[in-house]
Amino acid sequence: KHPKLYLEDGDLELSAEMPDGSRQLFRVSGAQLRCVSPVFSDMLALGGPRDEVVMMPDSAEDLAALLESVCIPSSLVRKLKTTPESQCAIELFGLAKIARKYGMDDITAVIVEHIQEQWPRSLEEWDASFATWRTNSKTAATRGDVPEPVSAIKFALEFDVPSILPAAFYMLSVQDFGDTTTASPGAESMPSMARWDLTDHAMLLKLICGRDKVRNHFKTYLSSLRCEQVANPQKSQSSIDACNHAKNALLGSLMRGDSAFYPHGQWDYLEILRLVQLYKPLRERFCCLYTAKTVSTARVSMWEKLPEYFGI
Repeated sequence: KHPKLYLEDGDLELSAEMPDGSRQLFRVSGAQLRCVSPVFSDMLALGGPRDEVVMMPDSAEDLAALLESVCIPSSLVRKLKTTPESQCAIELFGLAKIARKYGMDDITAVIVEHIQEQWPRSLEEWDASFATWRTNSKTAATRGDVPEPVSAIKFALEFDVPSILPAAFYMLSVQDFGDTTTASPGAESMPSMARWDLTDHAMLLKLICGRDKVRNHFKTYLSSLRCEQVANPQKSQSSIDACNHAKNALLGSLMRGDSAFYPHGQWDYLEILRLVQLYKPLRERFCCLYTAKTVSTARVSMWEKLPEYFGI
């Protein structure tokens, strides 16, 4: 018997399989289930002995989560508030799926909205969120405040939430392959925030292709930042050479700096462009071909093309 969901005043007994193969019993109000689920309403309308145990095809864990959300409405709110952001998509996946299965659309919608709100949908939102994520990912105490991209991608694909995908795929693209958050607690090395063990072939293919296209976008933009005498006839060749040398040196310095990388990860091209945009010495020493506006345009273009680059 379930310790919280075998109710003395219940009139509907359900049974679901536990991981060890045994079955767990639940007893709840049939009328309450009929009110919130058209599937249960139809099932119970078929009749049958009231003392008969209904054998459910779902896991005991998923069924318990569903029944708790129905019988103890505050439990869903509490779950949303207390589940770490890094675990939300994976922890709530089963509940959202079984709620959808039994037509409890309100529960599914609340979970989808909660996961969706964790992920930025504009470049401005990305800059604000990612600055916090970069800081939080560096310490074990705050790592749970960073949403996990692989489980978020799987959630978005399952529940048709495309707005999550650009940010989640880009976040995954700046992390190294192979590292996983399944590392044992207390390990000295900081594990990646990505659950690589949850990826599949299709996701990895999109990731690899998208990462290459983002890098090519960045390289194409850099190649256009070149001082030439045709555009600057008033400048001497030595001034032009010095201008290009200054640009290359400063960009190289930025790309070698810690800010250019996600912790233990790959180059973060959006962040590099943001730093270039803000880097005053580059604006002062590089000529009229460079303006903050051109970098801003390149960043916006990169962000807007993420769905295309990652095939989403």
